[in-house]
Amino acid sequence: MGLELELQLLDGQTLDLRDGIVPLMEFYPDADRVRPELIQSSVEINSGKCETISELRDNLIVTARGLLDRCKTLGMALCGAGTHPFSRRLALITPKPRYLRIERQRGWLSHTQITYATHVHVGMKSAEQAATAFRRLVPSLPLLTVLSANSPYWRSYDTGHECYRQRLLAVTPNSGIPPLFANWGEFEARYQAAFRAGVCRSIKDIHWSARFHPDFGTIEIRNPDAQPTIAHAVALAGLIQTLAVYVAETPCAGLDSRLMPGLAHWVLRENQFRASQFGLDAEFLTTNEGATRPARAILIEFFDLLRPTAKHLGNGICLDALEIAAEQGLPYVNQRRDFLRHNSCRFVTERLVHCLEEDIQRACGQPRRRHEKAEP
Repeated sequence: MGLELELQLLDGQTLDLRDGIVPLMEFYPDADRVRPELIQSSVEINSGKCETISELRDNLIVTARGLLDRCKTLGMALCGAGTHPFSRRLALITPKPRYLRIERQRGWLSHTQITYATHVHVGMKSAEQAATAFRRLVPSLPLLTVLSANSPYWRSYDTGHECYRQRLLAVTPNSGIPPLFANWGEFEARYQAAFRAGVCRSIKDIHWSARFHPDFGTIEIRNPDAQPTIAHAVALAGLIQTLAVYVAETPCAGLDSRLMPGLAHWVLRENQFRASQFGLDAEFLTTNEGATRPARAILIEFFDLLRPTAKHLGNGICLDALEIAAEQGLPYVNQRRDFLRHNSCRFVTERLVHCLEEDIQRACGQPRRRHEKAEP
C-alpha cells in the first residue's frame, strides 16, 4: 500500500495560503517523496510502496519532519485540512506542462478549486481481483468520508458541510462516486472510449472518489480530505487497506450485507452527499427503496465486520484510533470546537498548524514546544 497526503503551504506570519511550491522544490530537485501539485500553495508527501502500516507511518514521518524544517527556513508553515478556513485568494497554477494543460482546459475553475486530499493505494493481485474489490468497496466510500471529513470552513464561512471539499470538486467532470463495473473488461472498454474521445490522456485525468491505477497495480481511494495529523491519515490508510483486502478475498457468497451490496448508483451518490454534509449525523440509505439508518450505527457494524481482517494485517490499532476519534472528535468536529472557542477561522487555522507540527515532533521523539501565536 501507499499513501499520498496533500498539505497546505501557509505564510508563517499571516497563516494565509502562500504560493511557495517553486522555492520549496529547490530543496528537492530529484525527490520522489515530496512533489508539487496543481496549485502552488500545495505540497504532496508520499510514503512510497509499503508492506505494513508501521513502515508507511515511518516513511511519512521522516519525510514530514524534513519538509517541516525546510518550510520554516522559507518562512512557511504546513497545514492539514481539505480547505483553508479563511483564505479568499485565487490559486496560482504550478508551472508544469500537465498542470498548465489543466489550466487551459478548466479555465477559472483551476484557480478556485483550492482543495487538499488524502489518497490511499492498495495493491491487487490481478485486474479481475481489482475489479471485484472496487465494485464491493464503493458502497463504503460515504463511511470513509465521514471518518475523514475535515473541511467545514471556506473563505471564513461556515459552509454547513463537514466535507465541503467534495462540493467544490463536484463541478468538475469525472469526480465523485465512480461507475460500478461488472468486470475489468467493462472498465477497460469505457476507459479506452474516454481516451479516444479526448476525455482523458491518462488515468490521472479521472478524478473519481476511487479509481484503478494500472501503472501501480492498485486501487486508489481518493475521497478523504487532507488530514490534520500524520497519525489520523495513517489510521485511515490502515482501515482502507483492511477493507480492500476483505472485499478482495471474501467469496461472493460470503460477502456481508453490512457492506450494503447492490445499491443503485443514485443511492450511493446520495449517501456520499449526506456524508459530506452531515458527517456522523447523516442518515444513510440502505436500500434502493429508500430505507435509512444512522451513519453512527452503520459505522459500529462496519468496524465489527472488519476487525478480524485488521487484526490479521496488523491494522487493529488503526481501527481502534478511528473508533476513539468517532467518539471523542473527528477532524471536522475539532475544527468546529476550535472555532467556537474564539469565533475565529484564523484560530482554527492556527490550531491546525499546531496540531500537525506537534504530531510530527511527537512521532520523531522530540520534546513538545510551546506554540507561538502568530501576530494578528
